Amino acid sequence: MRPAAGPSPRPRFRKVAFHAAPRPAWTAPRRDANLVRHSLGAVPRSGAPALPSTAYRQNQHDDFERRVFDVAIIGGGISGVSLYHQLCRRGLSVVLLERSDFASGSSQASAMMIWGGLLYLRHAEFRAVRRLCSARERLLADLNQSVMARPFYLLPPGGSAGRLAVQAALYAYWLMGGCRRSRPRRLRTFADQALLDGRCGRTALVYEEACLRDSDARFVLEWMLPHQNGRQLALNYCGVSGGRWQPATRRWRLDLTDAILSRRAQVEARAVVNAAGVWTDHVDELFARSTPWRHILSKGVFIAFPRLPHHESTLMLPTRGGNYMTLMPWGPVSLWGPTETEVDTPEAGFRVRAADVRLLLDELNAHLASPLAARDIVSLRCGVRPLAIGRDQRPPRRALDLSRDYRIYVDPSASWVSVYGGKLTSAATLAADAAGRVARLLGEAQRPASRPSFEASQPRRAPFPNLDEAIPSAEWCAEFELCWNIEDYLRRRTNVSQWVARGGLGRRGEHHEHLVDVAAAFTDGDRAAAAEQVAGYRCKVESTFDRVLSAC
Repeated sequence: MRPAAGPSPRPRFRKVAFHAAPRPAWTAPRRDANLVRHSLGAVPRSGAPALPSTAYRQNQHDDFERRVFDVAIIGGGISGVSLYHQLCRRGLSVVLLERSDFASGSSQASAMMIWGGLLYLRHAEFRAVRRLCSARERLLADLNQSVMARPFYLLPPGGSAGRLAVQAALYAYWLMGGCRRSRPRRLRTFADQALLDGRCGRTALVYEEACLRDSDARFVLEWMLPHQNGRQLALNYCGVSGGRWQPATRRWRLDLTDAILSRRAQVEARAVVNAAGVWTDHVDELFARSTPWRHILSKGVFIAFPRLPHHESTLMLPTRGGNYMTLMPWGPVSLWGPTETEVDTPEAGFRVRAADVRLLLDELNAHLASPLAARDIVSLRCGVRPLAIGRDQRPPRRALDLSRDYRIYVDPSASWVSVYGGKLTSAATLAADAAGRVARLLGEAQRPASRPSFEASQPRRAPFPNLDEAIPSAEWCAEFELCWNIEDYLRRRTNVSQWVARGGLGRRGEHHEHLVDVAAAFTDGDRAAAAEQVAGYRCKVESTFDRVLSAC
């Protein structure tokens, strides 16, 4: 469950495609060769019914208010969506409810790394490292069109003792990963040295990790889009405002608010899973659920610049506080971060402050041959990590010292499950674990997956100013990817807002008219409504980007 983001979506009537269920797989959504990396689409099988229009969303309410789902999942981030995928694979009837857009919280602001938890070795979390390494290898094997191996160049602090200690840790890490990645090695010269200050051009220790090919937001979508049919529904902009457990029928009755249709509704389910990420504690309180876990919240901020000259590899550079930050090439930009700052509320965590940007610039410029300034920044990226801790446990001095492992709480008396912690790498493992517990809670054996109603097809593409490659068109995303407004499209269906300055508007707002043309796909061609939507988006960019940088 996420706070609403960006301009309010306008109710409209357009086609929404419901996508093919994947072939049987252990946990991951497998993709055919014709299923392109950037989008999942669908066309009817021969003899299948025509694609439903957006009137279908209205009809959905009448349909699911009469239906009792096996499971209702609250939260459309990586944890909720990967669990949705697993439960759908088990043949259960599932409804996924997300207050804002899918992946609109922390799942759109990660480092996009699928890693085995190297930094956890400093706290001797060997069990967590082994689990994360195993999860990384399974994702690489089963989702090689979404996840790819990548060498990381780690520059240890000065001094041979520090370098030898790090090198020993890398070898231990490699062994704990089953020696399935490339063996760690030392390089005295490498291409990216040209962008570093001479004092930083020391030997690099190279090891292999994995990362996402596209973005974390699209990774989330790929788990959800294949499962859309009468028994399995994923709804964005449909928040849960309350509900009650009915002991007589052993069902939950949830109160919903659909922002697309400006309509209230109710839905019944035999079990509820709270997978709301950083809002999990709030949802537990809303439903008077007491659990042994709670979250400590840690804010992480990245800054992105036009791709630095000679920047081809992912660099891990030491900070003055004794940690590491990552300088990663990502499309046309170089991404630097993250920070690690404990916050009290999710709302505070999703606000970038000038102090965050100044810290990142200071740390990066300590390594660069040509320093950068705030005016060079293309985009800001901010997420909040939910770190699970015992409810009565005293938190450590630094959030960085907390485990990133997940916790699952099950209340069988009221068929309620809450998920705490978790990360991209462990999402599939978490989902498989939670799905097994939910099935046992319901006394359900695995059912056969339903036959796909649609097959994948390639998306239509469109150019965007200042980008070399075409991107999925707004019309395609509106029709096939449950995309309702300009922010959904620029931030989560594509990477435009992260790759083009000022959220895609351009340095001087030169892309404004182009964005109005794009937004018309979400307003049924009504250009005045599209201009209104872009104006709202522009106001958000001015408050969350322009004002922050002007204060630096």
